[in-house]
Amino acid sequence: MNDAQGPLNDFINNILKRKELVVSLLILIVGSSFAWKLNKEQNGKIRQFENAMAQEEQKIAVAKEVAGLHEKKTQMSDPYDKSNNSLNLDSLNQLATAHKVKVLLLDPLEQQDMGVYVVSSFAMELKADYFSIASFISAAESQPGIIRIEEMSLRKEESRPMQTDKNLKKDVLKAVLKISELSLKK
Repeated sequence: MNDAQGPLNDFINNILKRKELVVSLLILIVGSSFAWKLNKEQNGKIRQFENAMAQEEQKIAVAKEVAGLHEKKTQMSDPYDKSNNSLNLDSLNQLATAHKVKVLLLDPLEQQDMGVYVVSSFAMELKADYFSIASFISAAESQPGIIRIEEMSLRKEESRPMQTDKNLKKDVLKAVLKISELSLKK
């Protein structure tokens, strides 16, 4: 039995004689475990940093999207913005003149606050032939914004001969209407 332990003891004695080798081996083992632990911590920090960067990139993308949506909202709501109303006394008079309609009455009515939007209305009395009145209404409704003819009545006013042919008569109508524009509140 002593013989079996002899080579093992000799091996251990040889290693102990070489203390530098043992110390170097221990330093290598401790250094490797320390480096492995440090690498593990650094990889964790790198993953956290990468996750934080991804979140920041998402925040930036969302911020850009919100800015784009705000710009779209502004572009889409501009025609309905109260400060950009296309319907006013001057514009109605100009439309009437352009479509050969005589304005007998043009009276702004009290604005109605409907919460998110405002309704600006005008009472009008017009005098013209049927086609001129229809042309005026079509042009008014074609203006930018949301414009509605809320009330309208037509009645025959008088007949008069047309200037080109005395035998043909052109009916003159009197139109009473309420025209409104809806616009967003700011």
